[in-house]
Amino acid sequence: VHSSTLRSCLAVVSTCLLVAEAKWSDGNYMADRPGSAYLSIAAKTVEECHSKCFQLSQCQAWSFSNCSTGYTCQLKNAKPTLQPWSSVPSTLCYRASGLSIASDPRRKLEFKSLPIGSIAPQGWLDRQLVIMAEGLSGHLDLFWPFVQHSVYAGGDFDRVGANHARISPYWLNGMVPMVALLNTSGSIASVRVNVTDQVEAWVWNVLSNQSASGWLGPDDNYGGYGNAYWNGWDIAEALVQYAIVKNTTSDLGQKCLSAVVRYIAEVHRRMLTHPTSSWSQNRWQDWVYLIDLVADLGAAGQEQMLLDAVEQAQAQSWDWDGYYQRTGVGTSGAYLGQPLAKFATTGVFSWNQADHGVDNAMGTKSCAIWYRHTHNRSDAEGSYLKLIMQDRYHGQPHGMFSADECFGGRALNRGIELCAVVEQMFSLGIVFQIQGDVRFLDRLEMIAFNAWPGTVTPDMWQHQYVQQANEINAAYDTTPHVWITDGPDAAGFGVAPNFPCCTTNMQQGWPKYAGNIFMEGQNGTLVVALLAPAATQYLGRRVVINTSYPFTSTVAIHVSTGDTITLQVRIPGWADEAEAHIDGHQVTVVNGTLLTLPLTPTEHLLLLDLHPRITMDDGWGLARTELNPINYSTAGSSILLTPDTLTLMGAATFEYGKDPKTQDICTGKPGQVSNIRVALPVNGQNHYLTRLSFNYSYLVGYTPPPGVVKAGSCLQVVLVNQAGNDVQVIYQSPNYTDHSWGKGIYSPPVPVDAHFNVPNDELLYIELRAFNNGRNLNLHLPPTGIALTLEWGTELVPNPRPAPALVTPATNALALKYGPLRFALPLTEQRTVQYVWEPFHNVNYNMKTNSTWNYALLRNESAVLHTASGVVADLPFDISQHPYVIAVKAVRLHGWQVSNNAASEPPPSPVDCQRWQCGSDVVTLLLVPYGQTDLRITAFPWI
Repeated sequence: VHSSTLRSCLAVVSTCLLVAEAKWSDGNYMADRPGSAYLSIAAKTVEECHSKCFQLSQCQAWSFSNCSTGYTCQLKNAKPTLQPWSSVPSTLCYRASGLSIASDPRRKLEFKSLPIGSIAPQGWLDRQLVIMAEGLSGHLDLFWPFVQHSVYAGGDFDRVGANHARISPYWLNGMVPMVALLNTSGSIASVRVNVTDQVEAWVWNVLSNQSASGWLGPDDNYGGYGNAYWNGWDIAEALVQYAIVKNTTSDLGQKCLSAVVRYIAEVHRRMLTHPTSSWSQNRWQDWVYLIDLVADLGAAGQEQMLLDAVEQAQAQSWDWDGYYQRTGVGTSGAYLGQPLAKFATTGVFSWNQADHGVDNAMGTKSCAIWYRHTHNRSDAEGSYLKLIMQDRYHGQPHGMFSADECFGGRALNRGIELCAVVEQMFSLGIVFQIQGDVRFLDRLEMIAFNAWPGTVTPDMWQHQYVQQANEINAAYDTTPHVWITDGPDAAGFGVAPNFPCCTTNMQQGWPKYAGNIFMEGQNGTLVVALLAPAATQYLGRRVVINTSYPFTSTVAIHVSTGDTITLQVRIPGWADEAEAHIDGHQVTVVNGTLLTLPLTPTEHLLLLDLHPRITMDDGWGLARTELNPINYSTAGSSILLTPDTLTLMGAATFEYGKDPKTQDICTGKPGQVSNIRVALPVNGQNHYLTRLSFNYSYLVGYTPPPGVVKAGSCLQVVLVNQAGNDVQVIYQSPNYTDHSWGKGIYSPPVPVDAHFNVPNDELLYIELRAFNNGRNLNLHLPPTGIALTLEWGTELVPNPRPAPALVTPATNALALKYGPLRFALPLTEQRTVQYVWEPFHNVNYNMKTNSTWNYALLRNESAVLHTASGVVADLPFDISQHPYVIAVKAVRLHGWQVSNNAASEPPPSPVDCQRWQCGSDVVTLLLVPYGQTDLRITAFPWI
């Protein structure tokens, strides 16, 4: 491909990029790699320059130019960092750079999903996709302005601001595979909404309105330089999926892929000048996934640009590895060597990007994505660490972690956002394809059959923003509520409770799940990765999976092949009693592996019986905690205030200060109040607390314009008891208006030396409370921390209290499973309409219950499985008909009560019946699959 041809290909939506011969020698015309040149040679073509570098062992990179000083080829003995060219080349010159490689260095996928258009869902899965299309998913483009009047569809509702950045692109990303699956199954003809026309109109509008530069969608730089990139990533992924459906070699497939290549090139060009930040930075792995997907499909002549775009994204990335390893210092990417937030080991008290649940669900695949490029096993190991940490500190029995909106800890009434559910499913499928461990698909399946259907109504017209494992009401305007970083509407069922992102992102749930059913191995093996009713016709082989799994335990797989092939079938890790017969002959089955069967050119029948059994797993809920307080000492005590010893509440967040190697505490926005609590309580052992001292420095928000007066911010120090009630304000600062952030010079140290006389016969907490008024505060945290000292008097408090409890036992709640299905106690729903949407009269619901829910299970009594209705043809996840029920014995637990409109954390188990008021009457409870409940109790205390 001649350099002038490349430039013309990039200037228009064209097919030439993708049909030409692949040549790494074309390099990357977008970026330079200045420096490290050890040899300049005369080369008249970019191909010649690349060839010289490739021939010399010392050469690692090269750059070529014919712009100002004739033909110049610089060979480099290192891999300099990508940078933009110092000047923009004209049409009379060409420049490119690249690495000394001649083939794609990416690690091959262990397993590659078959093209989405070759998968035909059947049975309950096909019905579920029809329900989606006829429910909210297929109607959003007909009544909801975020989609119906989106700028991507030719409207202007979301032309500027946050809306286009988060909302409508999600919708297309899920609708493209949904429509493709329904077309292949043939059920599209019976869908009562024309979702095909919706998708076609969107795709053509996106293609027709791509900017000359290659940018997709609104180009208003919403969020600032560095944060606008991710706005179009879901649109680009939808175009790639559409190209696969239409066949990547067809004119339409080529047009879509060319549009995405142009978009990647434009984002790459902008990132050279404006690095990623915020959402784009934390979601870098989804950008790299998209680039790799395009590279795997083939983008001739643009291989080096795509590889450079990956390198660039990782260099500007949020450091998920360091965060999960809790290093405190960045190990890679944009935070290399800089202070780095540590993975939250408890529920967090304020919104922050690092602990954001959806970002973490997307980040689950980051190590696997990067493993393709490094080939380092340590990167692959990071995929396991992420799940271990999520489970250990925030795990929930439905298969997800809690994050409502940020990490919520292990309490069983904390929620998980729907966006995080579908993103975690998507991430786990990608990790399996790269690493090949079936445990990732086991987890995907657990989420798909429990957390995913458990947060939408059976007809898929309503969904929640957050669901809870133990959920006794799901209502709008729930105040107070147990979640910290979401609003009062988060648990309501409707069109867009709390925030509209999940309304559109939920579309990828079942379609992306279905996309993982059939795969191809590196050696051409045909893989049944998920056990679901579906069929495929691929490369002359036909496979049909007849099953109602997970609603039954048997699977029949029919294979017809004209050549010798190897079939691999995933056996779930929990199926340790599974049996298999191929063509009437029993074969050995090992759970947690791929059953591998060589098949001759004929028809074959594989029969599986997974033989699930009821399992009871305890350990759910809050972990045992042991307080390590600041203890009384006659000489006084001290503590260093650092990110590890502070808990931020309200609007407070840790942010980088004016010194990029240190962190500040930002107290939020003007008008907000923030609490910064010392995490360790003060244990005075019945003495009077008498003195507290420390120094702090600050900056205040930007100076207002001339003539505008904004009240300054102030800081209090407050002693608070364990119940969260104020005991005494011991320090009050003046309102600060000096030392503006804009000037960037911190105030001199402000001394706090408070004298008081407060009884310390109970545990007390120290809180710094910021009142932002018209301007906020940034409190400086030096690398060594802030030294805070305490003193007590020698006199004892009269009538001292008993010594405070420093150990809180674990909840240790019990939950039941049957195969991949979690079971829960369904609660009667009392629905009231919160809002009616026109013109389809779909509604938002409040759901509450009058059911008794506070039971303790009798663990030594047998749990008995009863087969009930089987699969419900019309509504697979119907809340009133169930394939199985599990009968368990229980007694009322009167001491387990409601707190903040939620079921409080279950009492520690085994239960102290005297303390928690166990009832005497033994009752039988019927538990049903979690995914067939809206209100439920999933994890129980036990006796």
